[in-house]
Amino acid sequence: MRKIPMRRVIGRAEFNFLKFENLKEFDDFVAEELADGLSPNNQGMLDQIKESSIERLASGWFGEGKVKDLEELEKHTVFQKPELFQEVEKEIRNSLEVFEKLESTTPVKIKKIAYNSMGFGVFSFDRAAMGLTRIKTQNGKEKITTTVKDVYAWFLNKPIEQRGLKIYIVAGGAAGVQGKQMLYTGMSACVLADYLTL
Repeated sequence: MRKIPMRRVIGRAEFNFLKFENLKEFDDFVAEELADGLSPNNQGMLDQIKESSIERLASGWFGEGKVKDLEELEKHTVFQKPELFQEVEKEIRNSLEVFEKLESTTPVKIKKIAYNSMGFGVFSFDRAAMGLTRIKTQNGKEKITTTVKDVYAWFLNKPIEQRGLKIYIVAGGAAGVQGKQMLYTGMSACVLADYLTL
């Protein structure tokens, strides 16, 4: 199904754009556009990009075996130089030694909000409002109260072991980024995850 461009005006400039929910949706869109055919100008630019990419593949890359074209490149999964992996891992682990020393001498605590009914801390109006209700007193008057007992907020100290961390990897780079430099991104994430687990 063909996507309909959206339009936005910012100041005196007008922009037409497409919004994609995920990478697959974008890939499908590109394949569909290419199947319909490009303008002569865009087709020429695409051909130039393919030619220069194939020239770069011929001059040296990190995959195992020779690659004839870009379609063949997409199917490659074998890495040619495992020693680079070990070299990068060693560099990253060395840089983490500083943190290991700090960790042993400086225990880190994180703050977490806890609630109580004994008056310790700050009264939380939001929490109390969750259980607001009207009741009648013995003399027949109406009174507003809350069914939530723990309405006072204070900070609990929790050990660092209870913390969670998400690691994001950017799987790509600008045209001038070398293969070895790109290796640092994924490798550093792996080494850091291993370090944090230990």
